[in-house]
Amino acid sequence: MKSVFDSVSSATGLDLAAIIQGQAVGRGIGESLANAQTANTPAPAATAPETPRTRAAAKDAGVQDAGDEAAAAGE
Repeated sequence: MKSVFDSVSSATGLDLAAIIQGQAVGRGIGESLANAQTANTPAPAATAPETPRTRAAAKDAGVQDAGDEAAAAGE
């Protein structure tokens, strides 16, 4: 493998060993940060009950929309 790295280095001026080493370090840092964030993430809070999706269901639930309020006001 060393001969391949040396030939690439002489042809391109790039040090493949340093590039690969940097990628390995970057991946390690990224994984560590991801694990730290996952460990510190709180559990999701309970969500509010779902609101009715139709006007009939909304009226059954006692929810008024702007049209119902205007009609009740006599507009």
